[in-house]
Amino acid sequence: MKTSILTRIIFGIMMISLLSCSFNETQNNVTIFSGAIENNATSEVRVENKDTVIITGVDTNGTFKFKFPLTKESTFEYIGNEMTSIYLSPGDSLHLSVDALDWRSFDKTLTFSGKGAPKNNYLFRKSLLVDDLFESNKKDFFQLNNNDFLLAIDSVCKILNDRYDDFHKEYPNEKYGLLLLEEESIDYLKKNSIIQYYFYKRGDNNTTEELSRIINEIISGINLNKEEHKNIGSYQQLIISYFDYLAFKQNIEGNKEKLFFVLTETDKKIHISEIKVQIAHEFIENYIGENTWNDEIIEKLKNKINPDSYSLYAEIASELKPLSDGAKSPDFQLYDKRHMEYSLNNFEGNYIYMDVWTSYCPPCLKEVPYFEQLKQKFRGYNIIFISVSLDRKENEWLSAVSKFNMTDYQLRPEKDWSSDFVNDFSLNYYGIPHYVLIDSQGVMVKSNAPKPSEANKLLTEILTESTHDNVYKK
Repeated sequence: MKTSILTRIIFGIMMISLLSCSFNETQNNVTIFSGAIENNATSEVRVENKDTVIITGVDTNGTFKFKFPLTKESTFEYIGNEMTSIYLSPGDSLHLSVDALDWRSFDKTLTFSGKGAPKNNYLFRKSLLVDDLFESNKKDFFQLNNNDFLLAIDSVCKILNDRYDDFHKEYPNEKYGLLLLEEESIDYLKKNSIIQYYFYKRGDNNTTEELSRIINEIISGINLNKEEHKNIGSYQQLIISYFDYLAFKQNIEGNKEKLFFVLTETDKKIHISEIKVQIAHEFIENYIGENTWNDEIIEKLKNKINPDSYSLYAEIASELKPLSDGAKSPDFQLYDKRHMEYSLNNFEGNYIYMDVWTSYCPPCLKEVPYFEQLKQKFRGYNIIFISVSLDRKENEWLSAVSKFNMTDYQLRPEKDWSSDFVNDFSLNYYGIPHYVLIDSQGVMVKSNAPKPSEANKLLTEILTESTHDNVYKK
């Protein structure tokens, strides 16, 4: 289960209190993570995972330091000007150096040094390599015929395996949970890519029997309950694709039926709670916005799955239920820099496209120029663009607004992540950045709307559609 951000922050505050105690840095369970940021633009950085949030300040020289007890190898997200995963073991003393001028310089210059550096440098560079070799070219890969695609994905995996072999030769004593399973991780990436290719090509009459045979071999060979692999991202994604494929082969029509099938099959076949949660999140999130999850499916599931699974699925869905597309939007109380209050009624008669962000969220900031462009394009139409910051510190919010030339409605709730706004709009589930589209009558059009860089088509269609009253250009 994704722990709510509020819960993690509360736990993080507890952790900070504990960390204020004095630790002997030579103790085996004390881990140090420090950094030096060139072109720093944030006053604090954080490390977090599913049950821990720890925050520390960045001084005027761009340096920071965490020191905390750690009892086992763990994966964290480092969030500063940009974000990346870090992998820490008890006793590590890891140091990050980076030029954070923008995301390109961040990717190009980030390096780790100190104890724990080799595994972090390897895994960070691997993530960039996967993106460069495959993710950024996925559409081109999927345009290939079957044989060429299989050759291409084999080539990608060979490069990844060769890179791992080189790392292993250079650091034969480097032992870390994920690194010990690196070959399996690459193999899962390959298998999942083939299944995704199959879905892309399923309407193509040129999809060969050979490809179907390969897919069937992959599906029949998946062990759904490999405890030691549960934290491998490509393993989780492969299992999600497995259930997608099962539903497809059942010729299931309709999202409600597909969701019911997947959740009942998950209950039967998955015993590892972390994997079960991952699958439930994936499929419920995909279909909740289409009003698939309702009283009918809840009652139907109650009689088909064990009570623990039912409670788990119901809890996940309940986080999104108030935001079903077509339902009335929650009201809100937001404030501008003069502390003037705004609610949903203030914007009645206009569409609302809302951007929820913070000054320390790099993906949020990347979308700001596109958000401003949309404002200019649709100025004069019955649509209001609202930016809602969840920054804890007012000065950091206002500083970012000024730095990025953010215009029009710049608002925030009184209690940032502890506010009713966060709960009502399910932001503990969605996270940030997050975008919402509400119509002129206060009805939710898209509870999980496209980000600004991808929203132009949707807004153009809605704001120029003759069947929508009161939306014509003024």
